[in-house]
Amino acid sequence: MSRRPERRVAALSGDEGSAVAEYTMTMALIVGVFLVVCQFAYATHVRSTLTMAAAESARYGARVDAGPGVAQERARDLVSDSLSPRYAGSISAHRSSAEGLDVIRVDIDAPVPVLGPFGVGLTLHTSGRAIVEERSA
Repeated sequence: MSRRPERRVAALSGDEGSAVAEYTMTMALIVGVFLVVCQFAYATHVRSTLTMAAAESARYGARVDAGPGVAQERARDLVSDSLSPRYAGSISAHRSSAEGLDVIRVDIDAPVPVLGPFGVGLTLHTSGRAIVEERSA
């Protein structure tokens, strides 16, 4: 009769059932890492697309028959078509000087995209410049 309590203690101290807990914890970790990688990839994609739009619109606005207003509108169209109008909210274009040359500079500020309900409140900033073309006399 004294063997029964010993058997109960031995059953409680075994590894039975630990595989389920181990699997659950491991899968939670793997899913978390996967979501972080997806978030980083999406933010990098948005940043690259914004950089492309800024550079392309600066080149477009630097043509002989264009200007900063044309560059700004082109950037807004590119960002809206490529990503979403949400990212086209803060776009500016102006004429400036760089190393003695007139350039068109396009600046784009957009929120960092997030996957899921957690916003980080950070802003991406990117810009593009192009030398202004001039008519030769």
